[in-house]
Parts: sequence; structure tokens; C-alpha cells
Amino acid sequence: GRFPPRASVEAAQASRAKRHAGKAALILAKGAERGEDLRGSLPEAEIAKSVEHLGRNQALMADYVDSGYERGNLNPSCLHKEDHYVATHTLTNAMPLSPPFQELWHWEVEQLVSHGLAPHCQNGK
Repeated sequence: GRFPPRASVEAAQASRAKRHAGKAALILAKGAERGEDLRGSLPEAEIAKSVEHLGRNQALMADYVDSGYERGNLNPSCLHKEDHYVATHTLTNAMPLSPPFQELWHWEVEQLVSHGLAPHCQNGK
């Protein structure tokens, strides 16, 4: 794969990756460059055959199947609402993680936000 050789992650559950295969949404950079409204991103399976070089520089859901990795969010979804929450589940916001590390990552981010940052924000939010 396309995963960094230094990734300090272990094997993930391939069955989970298979359940999510094809369901991840993609936001296409070409559309953004043209000024298109990308809030309605498309499922990978819908565009896989129509986009030239799809997956050349970015991992796709198929790359996670039987790879030993799961998709983790660089920008955690717990920090967002509505459209912004949905956008965190795109493959452009993904990094390969093992299930134990993914749980730790989410826990640490939530702790940082709720205990370290939120108290300094207006209304604690």
C-alpha cells in the first residue's frame, strides 16, 4: 500500500474495513478548484470508474480491506456538527490507524478539547 512505512500502527479488523468499503465520501480537489459546492460528496464506488487516476496519490477504502489498518480521522469528528461533522469522514481527512490506537487517539483529542480548550472558550464550548 500507500501507507507510510513508519506508521506505528498494528493490524486492524478487516471485516470492519469491508463493511465500510465504498461508503466513504470523497471530496474532489478538481471540483473545489472550479468553485463547485462540494457539500454533497459522492460515495467512492460511484466515482471510482469515472475519475482518472483515482487512488494514485491517496488511499481509497479498498486499500484498507485486509491491510491491517482502519481509517482514522486527522480532524476528529467529535469537534464538529452538521456538514462539518460529515466532512470529517472523507478520505481526504483519513490516516491509517489500528483499532487500539484509534480509540486512544479519539480519547486523547476529546480530553484535550473538553479539559484543555473548552474551558477557555465562550460558554465552555
